[in-house]
Amino acid sequence: MLQFVLPVLIIAAVLVWAYRKVSKTTPDYRLSKFEKKDNNAYTLDDKFNQNKKAKQEELDALLDKISKKGFDHLSQEERKRLEELSQP
Repeated sequence: MLQFVLPVLIIAAVLVWAYRKVSKTTPDYRLSKFEKKDNNAYTLDDKFNQNKKAKQEELDALLDKISKKGFDHLSQEERKRLEELSQP
């Protein structure tokens, strides 16, 4: 039994070592959907924060319009979007 297991373990170790060696020197084609190809990787937190910032900017723009012109000057779509953005 040992005569069979030992060569299998050695072969497995060599294959793992070779895979790690090669994977460090070749480009990773398994980029996730949140990573840019120029090595500035987006994490899920980055994507969340980017979306949160965009929503906050849109909300701020709507609130600025309300403060300048009043709530009555919002279109129906803007009112609906204001309601969506105001929800937690």
